[in-house]
Formats: sequence, structure tokens, C-alpha cells
Amino acid sequence: MDEMPELLKRAQALAEARNHRLLPFMRRGRGKESRCVTCARQVYVLPDPSPIGAVIGGDAISDTGIRKLPVAVKT
Repeated sequence: MDEMPELLKRAQALAEARNHRLLPFMRRGRGKESRCVTCARQVYVLPDPSPIGAVIGGDAISDTGIRKLPVAVKT
């Protein structure tokens, strides 16, 4: 479990690179998961996955999301 903080940082970076803004990670079973606040796509981290499983996975790191602008845009 020593690698968990590093895996969470990597998952956060992967999701943000795809324009997602994640909620804080919550413990779920053996790993942790989070969701995008805009589109509700998820990302999960499993430090010890099955032999054919992924350490970091989910919709948020495979698809590009649409993030709303943090400020109003003047026309």
C-alpha cells in the first residue's frame, strides 16, 4: 500500500489531462475510486489487481470530458 499515494496522483493527472475534474478519492473495496464532477465518469485505482486487470482504470481516463469554464464568458 506504500505506492497508493503515487498511484492516486497518477490517476488524477491522467483524468485532468482528459479534461475531467475529480472529486476526492473514496475507499471502495481493495482500492479507491472517484468521479468527475461534470460528467460523472469514474476512475479507479487498484494497487493489487488480478493478473489481467489494470492498476488504474475507468471511463475518466479513456474518454475526454467537457469541463465547464470556471468563469463567465462575455459575448
